[in-house]
Amino acid sequence: MDIFLQPGELYFGDSDTCIRTVLGSCVSLTFWHPKLLGGGNMFPKLSAGKYHIGLNNIRMARKLVAQHGFNCMSEHLGGTGHRHVIFDIESGNV
Repeated sequence: MDIFLQPGELYFGDSDTCIRTVLGSCVSLTFWHPKLLGGGNMFPKLSAGKYHIGLNNIRMARKLVAQHGFNCMSEHLGGTGHRHVIFDIESGNV
């Protein structure tokens, strides 16, 4: 089963599920093996300092991971533009 997540949604699935989404400045965390993804700068000419939404999202994601005692195993964060994320629950591949 393929599930496409919109911003703000979450999903719990089983081994027959593949979760997909597109990330811009949003940050995603997979709990199969904690991995942070996203936080891109979608508008580099408009974003500066405290208004860089992607960096703010990255900081908050890292804070929440630490606050809840998770150890992040991998990150693919920042940069310019978006990411297509496909998470295969059966294998854990992202």
